[in-house]
Amino acid sequence: MKRRKPIKQVSSKQAIIKYCDKLLFEILKIKRGDKCEVCGRPNAAPHHVFFKGEYPRLRFREDNIIMLCWIPCHFALHHHTHDHPHYKRSYAKIKELLGCNFYDKLKIANKCAPMMSIFQLQLVRMALKQELKELEG
Repeated sequence: MKRRKPIKQVSSKQAIIKYCDKLLFEILKIKRGDKCEVCGRPNAAPHHVFFKGEYPRLRFREDNIIMLCWIPCHFALHHHTHDHPHYKRSYAKIKELLGCNFYDKLKIANKCAPMMSIFQLQLVRMALKQELKELEG
């Protein structure tokens, strides 16, 4: 008899976070287009400048997200050294789009923002749903 994998349980907080991510990415596609903001290739995906896992308080900030194609732009930021040409190009474009002091601005925002409770996440979800509705309508 084959062993089944147990069904992965997702907490209600994780479910709301996942749904908010999806809503925010749809909003960004409408606002910024479905192209890489660095090189212009189609089918871009969101990239958090300050990673979600390390900086969960910045997860839903639009100024912490840039739309990137997977290769070479997104890949370069995760897997190349700082002196690699693709990394330099991607980072320079992020700096151009978000402003020269984006790093310090986001660091300060991370210190000021509270960790979100389920209630606060539900408010974020409602706000994102409303924004998406307005953009689509």
